Amino acid sequence: MRLNPDQRARLLAALNDAFPTVASAEELALMATNKSLDQVALGADLSERIGVMIRRAEEEGWVARLLDQAILLRPEVAPLKALRVEFAALIVAERADHFAACRLLGNNFLVNRDSLRAGLHELADEESGIHIMAVQGPRGSGRTHSFQLVRYLAERIGFKVVWLDMEERVRRAEAGKLEPEDLGRAIVDQMGGLDLTHWPERQGEQAARWNLRFCDWLTGLLKTSDCTCWIVLDSFDRVLLQEGVEDLVRLLAARIETNLSQLRLVLLGYQDERLEELRPLVSGGLDEDMLTPQQRIGETDLLNFFIKLYEERLSRDGADLSSPQVRDKIVTGAATSTQTVMQQVDFTNEQHLRQLGPAVGREGRRVWSEGAGG
Repeated sequence: MRLNPDQRARLLAALNDAFPTVASAEELALMATNKSLDQVALGADLSERIGVMIRRAEEEGWVARLLDQAILLRPEVAPLKALRVEFAALIVAERADHFAACRLLGNNFLVNRDSLRAGLHELADEESGIHIMAVQGPRGSGRTHSFQLVRYLAERIGFKVVWLDMEERVRRAEAGKLEPEDLGRAIVDQMGGLDLTHWPERQGEQAARWNLRFCDWLTGLLKTSDCTCWIVLDSFDRVLLQEGVEDLVRLLAARIETNLSQLRLVLLGYQDERLEELRPLVSGGLDEDMLTPQQRIGETDLLNFFIKLYEERLSRDGADLSSPQVRDKIVTGAATSTQTVMQQVDFTNEQHLRQLGPAVGREGRRVWSEGAGG
């Protein structure tokens, strides 16, 4: 999201007035980014540091979060609310752009996952009623990119990610036997900041009974909490889980559907049989992204991806994307990048995505560092 000079100056003035001390600006930085002021912005004086924070928010796409948190901390400051109203259209576009991003964190790149993007967009939309997403697909189908997009969105939109690899958890469990209480404790430990004084210890009871007590306890604990977490459970297709653990996942999903609606649940590798058991419990709040070997990424997909990537890269530098000269550079560059990747991948191979990912990554990093001008 790019502000014009006048908008940037007025936002700076409003934030300077609302947060006149280092301590108050520190609180704003922590609320908006979960990082210290020193980590977010350095400068000769506080006003310069707030200016750096604004520019970074523009570049990284969290102006909306900066404004929202500023208003939450200083609700009496009228200019902040006025700017929030003025920026409404820009903020909608900013948030929409996050879901369409080609370049994710750590130079990861995402190609041709429109259904995933749409599904996660619905998860993030409080008005959609969608709280749970199941992503199906065989190994090598690009399913791991689902988590990379969730990580990216967490940084840009501002929620906490709780990620658990079910295969790893089983491997690390005593005698390879993952118990429901192990999974429950791992989830709440990553949520952080919860009062575990009355943690529901399991005392020889059946798994089904403990699962119910755990979900009751968690529901009560989060009733007055503003905790916003996306729980991502990965690698369901690589492990055989005990019925008690499967039951906990289904029960947790049902609670998220009903009275834990501030949480989101993303299930990776959650295949057909499991999904059929889950679906009746969350009929309204479930979305699915189903990957099959037939979902091939072809030349057109790559061309569209590189066009968007060049646009992202040039937009970051403030280029006029409507300029015919810039458009020509984008199209020419995208075509060249597409051919570069095509030459490195055997698309007749069922495992072609294992070749495609590294090839897109190499070319994507080059584009991001050099831009459309080469």
